[in-house]
Amino acid sequence: MNAADGIGKAVCFAAIAVERTSFHFDQPYDYSIAPGMQIAVGSRVKVPFGTGKPRLGVVLELHNREPSAQTKPIAQLLDQSPLLPEDLVSLIPWLKERCFCTLYEAYCAMIPAGLRHSMHVLYSALPAGEAPPDSLLDADELRLVQALRNARKAFSRREGLLKKCGLPTESSLPERLAERGYLLRHTDALQNQPERIAQVYRLTGPEQGQLAPRQAEAVDFLRENGAASMKELCGYLGVSPAVVQALEKKNAIYKCDEPVGVAFLPPAQNFTPAGGENAPPTAPIELTPAQQLAFDRLHKPQKPVALLFGITGSGKTSVYLKLIDEALAQGKSAMVLVPEISLTPQMLGIFTRRYGSKVALYHSARSVGERTQAWHKLRSGEAKVVLGTRSAAFAPLQHIGLIVMDEEHEHTYKSEQSPRYHARDVAKYRAKQHGALLLLSSATPSVESYANALSGRYQLETLPERFG
Repeated sequence: MNAADGIGKAVCFAAIAVERTSFHFDQPYDYSIAPGMQIAVGSRVKVPFGTGKPRLGVVLELHNREPSAQTKPIAQLLDQSPLLPEDLVSLIPWLKERCFCTLYEAYCAMIPAGLRHSMHVLYSALPAGEAPPDSLLDADELRLVQALRNARKAFSRREGLLKKCGLPTESSLPERLAERGYLLRHTDALQNQPERIAQVYRLTGPEQGQLAPRQAEAVDFLRENGAASMKELCGYLGVSPAVVQALEKKNAIYKCDEPVGVAFLPPAQNFTPAGGENAPPTAPIELTPAQQLAFDRLHKPQKPVALLFGITGSGKTSVYLKLIDEALAQGKSAMVLVPEISLTPQMLGIFTRRYGSKVALYHSARSVGERTQAWHKLRSGEAKVVLGTRSAAFAPLQHIGLIVMDEEHEHTYKSEQSPRYHARDVAKYRAKQHGALLLLSSATPSVESYANALSGRYQLETLPERFG
């Protein structure tokens, strides 16, 4: 919903969660929307707050209710399209009430650090004719002023302004020059990780002439996935760069620069099969009678939450992999949560062999750039399956059909930092939003989950024997 949708009045308002507010005074604050500003729920904004510097905020609601106090206008819209989907926006007040955090802290828990904005002081140089005479500057001051004039844009300390001029990073020179009238100083919101550009390959159209088997394989991969970098083509398919270059010479593919929005997964062949429970092949999964019975009952669940209670090695993974297959076949997405980062490479080997580039890996041990890329891939719908630790419970998946919590009894699903959420509670909330099944899987379920299963609140399925 944008500012003009469904609103008859000339002025409308946005309820905004503002950063750095005290918990006791934290609430959605109303701001007026300027005519023509195409704002939506989930968009990030810069707003005036009190008598201090501008602050960042995120739009929680658009409304036409007359505020009780005079409102200030939104200073700047930071997103062309909303960053957060509306189902995650509605989760923000729920997290605040349940986890005793501020609204903005709840929002920050949902997005990777690379997508967050922070306020920075920016410096730009006045033209020589409008500033005091350059003859009053010493060598260091003149070098800094000339560098900003040549750049013709504003810089912050974060961008290495002083380092570029060979000056100490702790120098107060920019502040002194601003006070003397040589530099302009203002505050603005900058994204923590600027958008990066990568070279990718796309199909030019129907391929011309005969293609070698490996070339045809690369073309099929691009037809299925849209675009891929040289690293992805060589890694996923095991081809050499010469194969890709040959396709480019045949005009079957072309190279272009695009914003990085794809998570570069390690090549699937580098992963070893998981030990313990049976590692499923890429072929259709063959289930034992006990697994088939559990699958049939979970495929058409009697309860929105189910507990899959099976001893180690009983093939629980095979059951929920087949459930993921069914969710994807229905055009839905799936979320798989694991308790520890050490388990994800093992699991990712299974998932990438089965689902390829539809899988995104999301956990705190990945670099800021990798998590940002994975987040974009999930937000755009390019990835349909997310595999990660507790933070993946906030993954921006669309049309969720299944959420699996593997080893649901583990304490690592609970965050020890604000907001102190439990991934099971978040998963339960999101499953209810999407009408999805939440499947808790464990050989030693938590007392709470097992009690709920025995009392009939959760559906209980058991696998009492080892696979094979």
